[in-house]
Order: sequence, then structure tokens, then C-alpha cells
Amino acid sequence: RVYDGDDQEKVKEDKLYCLSLMRHYGAPARLLDFTYSKYVAMYFALESAYENVPNDKNNKPDYGAKRMCTVWCIDQDKVARKAEDIPKVRKLLEIRRNDKTRNNKAFEDLYMTNKYKFAVWENPLQLHRRLHLQQGTFLCPGNIKVTLMDNLRAPYGGQEPDCVKKFTCFFTPSELQKALEEFMRMDITRESLFPGLDGLGESMKYQLWFYKKLHWWRAKRT
Repeated sequence: RVYDGDDQEKVKEDKLYCLSLMRHYGAPARLLDFTYSKYVAMYFALESAYENVPNDKNNKPDYGAKRMCTVWCIDQDKVARKAEDIPKVRKLLEIRRNDKTRNNKAFEDLYMTNKYKFAVWENPLQLHRRLHLQQGTFLCPGNIKVTLMDNLRAPYGGQEPDCVKKFTCFFTPSELQKALEEFMRMDITRESLFPGLDGLGESMKYQLWFYKKLHWWRAKRT
């Protein structure tokens, strides 16, 4: 009732669109952010490494220590095929995949009843700008009373799914700065992925050393 954006009607009509929009502005939601772009995924992982400052033996931040981040890769075709082993889920997914039949009722029947344990990819029919720029998609669990991994394991009989790969990376602070600078040269920053003043402001904390380096380089040349 308090939202006054230009897409207010779309927010009212499409629950998934509403959730996706709120999720991209930081609201808690059942949707887990993913992207089709390995570059965008790695950029967000680097941001995580930047924020993840380990403590030293005195329990104080050690800014010179290596930073860690993790990239999760999930095979969406395998996830969907396993979810379709549940007959009622298969029927509802068929409705959701057809642009002419997907609607709030199918979304609510599939995700809001907490009857089925599974997780599949979802996107609203109409993509808002941030979702488009980030090549984003969402992994949506069928039952929010259990964890995401429990939803993924359920179609596999509780066993570890073969559709998930996890890569853990370590960076020294200098390697991390260099990597983020390379992404800036590729125009992958908070400013480009989150258009608006909030994205610009957030991008500055990852780019301060670049501007400092640029200032030093120009001062040296003059």
C-alpha cells in the first residue's frame, strides 16, 4: 500500500515481480539471487571477500590477511527435472512456463502452501531494470519451513544433489583490489548493476583505492 513507483500496478498484479523488486532493494524474501553471468557472479563474490575481513589472534580485524569468497553453481536443468518427479509440481511448473497461463494462482499454489519440498528457477514475466542488468534469476524453494538445501535434497531422497558445485577462492588484499579494478574496467560495478544514487554510493567504497591510485599517478606525471 505504501509503494508509489511507476510499476505500482505490476507490483499488485504479479506477486513474483513484487518479491523480486523488494529483494533487489534488500527486503527479506524466499528468493535466492543468482545470475546467468559468471562475471557478475564473480563480482558479487569479490564484494563478499572485500567485506569478509578475518580477525587476528587478538580478535581484531586483520586487513592484511587473505580474504575468502565462494561461488555457487547450480545446474538449472537438473534441478527442474528432479522437481518434475513430483506430479503436482510438474503440472504447476508447466503452467508457470507458459507466458499465457502463468499467474499469481499458479505461483501461490506452487510456493505459498509449503506442501512440496523442491527448488527451481523463477523469474517474473516482466523484468525490472536491475534484474535485467544483472542477468539475474532466482532459485525459489517450495517449502520455506525447511532450509534451501533440504528443498534441493528432497527430490533426491535426502541425498546430496549432483546439481550443485561450490568453488571457494582466496585473495590477498592486493589481488582483490586488482581484480575489482579489472571488473571496473569491464564496467561491472555497483554503479552499473544498481542504477541510481544508492548504487553509485555503494560503488565508491570499492573504488576509493582506484581514485587514490589515479591521483598518485597524475601527480607523479605533473
